[in-house]
Amino acid sequence: SLRFTENDNKQFNTVFRSSPDIVNLAYNILTSGATMFTNFENPLSYSSFNFVKEDEMKAIRPQYTLVNDDDDAIVKGVEWAERYCSEHKSPKNHVLIIGTNEILVSQIRKYLEAHNKPFEILQSRSDERAMRKAQEGNKFIISQIDYVGGLEFDSVVIIGVDDGRVPPTKTSQSEAYHVISYAWHSRMYVAVTRAKYAVKILGDQSR
Repeated sequence: SLRFTENDNKQFNTVFRSSPDIVNLAYNILTSGATMFTNFENPLSYSSFNFVKEDEMKAIRPQYTLVNDDDDAIVKGVEWAERYCSEHKSPKNHVLIIGTNEILVSQIRKYLEAHNKPFEILQSRSDERAMRKAQEGNKFIISQIDYVGGLEFDSVVIIGVDDGRVPPTKTSQSEAYHVISYAWHSRMYVAVTRAKYAVKILGDQSR
């Protein structure tokens, strides 16, 4: 068995499934929320990427867009997802559309239903039934942010990333807020790293 002393410093090389731009975004999200830690190492400095030329052609830089309101964010988010699928020949079930709270997920669902756009909703983490039905019917997948761990998609759309929601509005208890803030930065880290090629984030500019 391996035995490490207190002074041992082990470095592990990592092969990322996400594009370098997405990994860089994820690293910045995680470290910006880690106010109680100061010793984060940049994973890009000791990592490699298994991208081939075809992968690089599908990859685009992450985008964050502020829009008029949540309705506008949903419209623009779905339009972006459809455009990405069309331009990069990506099946709809390879796109994940995330709402940062239950209300947004409900609004996304209502919009897709009203415009006859097929979709499946993740009801829990690792919802294999929804994933299978989405694959069989070439449907978009929508989910709350807490249900997306362990999944992998070509692209991810995250709706509702703005002041007061990610993280939630600051409370009077500063210690509790730091914990909540770190938890939300971790959620965002998980959400963006579900994407291999592209991330689109949208927020309400009035916030």
